[in-house]
Amino acid sequence: MSSYFEYRGQKVHKYIVYSLILNAVLISVLYLDAEGITVSVLRGVISFIFLTFVPGFLIGKILRLDKQGFLEFLLYSIGLSLMAIMITGFLLNISLPIIGIHRPISEFFILSALSSLTVVLCLICHHYDNDFSNQVSFSYTRSHIKMLLLISLLPILAVIATFTMNYYETNILLYILLILVSLVIALVTVKNIFPEWIYPYLVFIMALSLLFHNSLISNYVWGWDVQQEYYVSKLVVDSGFWNSSIPTNVNAMLSIVILGPVYSIISGLSMEWVFKIIYQFFFALVPIVMYLVFKKLTNPKVAVLSVIFFITTLIFYKEMIQLCRQEIAELFLTLLLLLLLNNNLPGRTWGILFSVFSCGIIISHYGLTYMVIGLIALSYVLFTFINLVARYINTDKVIIPVTPIRLNFLHICIFIFIALSWYIAITSSTAFYSVSSVIYQVISSMFTESLNPTASQGLAIIQKVPVSQMHLLYTYIYYFNQVCIVLGLLYLSYKTFARKNMYNYSIMQLIMCGVAVMVLVGSIVLPYFASALNTTRIYHIMQFFVSPVYIIGFIFALESIPKVYARIVKSPFRSNLSFTYGIISLFLCVYLLFNSGVIFQILNDHPSSMALGGVPDYPLYNDLELESANWMTDPTIYSGYIPVYSDYYRSLLISGKNGRWDYTSGGITSYNWSDANIYVLSLNQSGTYYTYLGSYNINKQLVYIDPYPQHRIKNLIYTSLNNLALINEIYDNGGSVIYYNI
Repeated sequence: MSSYFEYRGQKVHKYIVYSLILNAVLISVLYLDAEGITVSVLRGVISFIFLTFVPGFLIGKILRLDKQGFLEFLLYSIGLSLMAIMITGFLLNISLPIIGIHRPISEFFILSALSSLTVVLCLICHHYDNDFSNQVSFSYTRSHIKMLLLISLLPILAVIATFTMNYYETNILLYILLILVSLVIALVTVKNIFPEWIYPYLVFIMALSLLFHNSLISNYVWGWDVQQEYYVSKLVVDSGFWNSSIPTNVNAMLSIVILGPVYSIISGLSMEWVFKIIYQFFFALVPIVMYLVFKKLTNPKVAVLSVIFFITTLIFYKEMIQLCRQEIAELFLTLLLLLLLNNNLPGRTWGILFSVFSCGIIISHYGLTYMVIGLIALSYVLFTFINLVARYINTDKVIIPVTPIRLNFLHICIFIFIALSWYIAITSSTAFYSVSSVIYQVISSMFTESLNPTASQGLAIIQKVPVSQMHLLYTYIYYFNQVCIVLGLLYLSYKTFARKNMYNYSIMQLIMCGVAVMVLVGSIVLPYFASALNTTRIYHIMQFFVSPVYIIGFIFALESIPKVYARIVKSPFRSNLSFTYGIISLFLCVYLLFNSGVIFQILNDHPSSMALGGVPDYPLYNDLELESANWMTDPTIYSGYIPVYSDYYRSLLISGKNGRWDYTSGGITSYNWSDANIYVLSLNQSGTYYTYLGSYNINKQLVYIDPYPQHRIKNLIYTSLNNLALINEIYDNGGSVIYYNI
């Protein structure tokens, strides 16, 4: 028996009352904590709710965004909250030092500013007295509620599974988690199990579970870029001030130097756990926004399968958790894409949101900003050209539909102007020079090194020889995916121009998909293009545009086989989309088991999962290594004038503790040590220096070094500890050793 649920939203005065109550509770909790009455869990929960929802909800009510529906209103509000926090912190940082306050990013001033902002927004809401209440309604059965509760346990299982892996080194619960998520994917299109109204929550839960199963491994941040992010954000937390004069790209990203520190200071969580938990929550919202975008372009089934394809790709839950700034930027990107499809908002409101979300991308991640600008600008140029052609060659036989869009040339110019202004002013032009040098390098070598695997990272990946038959099958799965993307683009192009399209793609959206495919091809053909951002990251970004195209191509491929057979035997063809969706769901289920490393781990076939313990050496650190790194980077122990050498992975740990990795010079330049440098070990270092070794180095007697540090391209190899001159041991805690070579 089915029941009916209806929610009519809240009146303005209730939003105001709830906001003020939350604000008062947060102030009370922080006061109790300051008085020594520890309420850490309550503080974390209240501060998260207040920071994440209150500013955005009030701004959303002022802009009357609740008319767009509850889910869109919620997502827009979260984006507005994050922007409000970053802008507030930025203004505090530049204004308070003028009047002699040297720690503007501290608990008192942040809380005072956000509380004042809340009161002002409440007054504006009361003045407008906008009492429109959005409505949510759907029918459900008791089995639906049971299933909803069961899938809600997946993130909890992820937390427990990573805990047992961290402290007991058992991966059984992680296996169970990944298999359960795969089972959910296999059944996702079965209507009796998962109704369409549950899809947004379903993709959020699956995404959060997959993210947690990697991010919560170890008690410290692990990976590459996240070490830089941790250093600059921790510097802000410790000093109470963002030093914008540090000329690095990462230091100019407010998503790292303002947003993270504000959550850390107000919630009481360390920056490690802000990155591991809070940032992953925000990134798990991205699939929900993508579902809404894809649903407007296709239908609920294609939309949910498209999102599943996106979140089950390895890059989403392994590589992206090492790029916290890009996680926030991608949330703003998806909100911008959702906005571009919205034709119901008033022009002024639409323009405000476009500016806000564009700025959100700009101050969150420079690489994604340039990629989005290039993609949108090129798509707009091609769209304008097609419109011009349509005016002259449109005949009764050739029909080129001209679709109006809200995005215009002025919007793109504003986007570009804000981006260049921010990067030139704040990063001392380092972000601008970075993209300029990449463009110059690509153009200068285009005709001499095209399709050269030593210059093309994408081509090198394609030509990499699989280590086993199962890994070869895994490679073929990725090849098949690319074929489906091309098939989907061709199918959509034909149907759109022939006005036979069963989907809702306009010419502009189709062009953006085409440009995304061109970028993927460019990452293979163009020298040094893919390596500038990393091939896998480019593929991940392009999935925002081509994921539905992939599913459409998959559907076309599956239905073409029985259609051709029907023509051969001259029998009528009957499309069975439910069966087709089921096949795709099963494929994506297997796709996750490959990507997550479950299959390789079970077969012991060159395991690839760090979370499952299949990768012996990785930038992943235990408590003993953290203890020694803290000792090594304590300025009261070490003045910083002597170089520190470590192998490649352990040098990342030291950099996250006290310095910034400088790829151009091969070392890490520290800003709290006057002359400190941290380098990757080679076979010929000399003079006076420290050598830092971690647990893997000690247990395996191996180090991952760069034998030719003078070369521009690193050629990292493993070599025996016996090949290094290690003398004068000055520290040993059983899991890490430090030597002082004279």
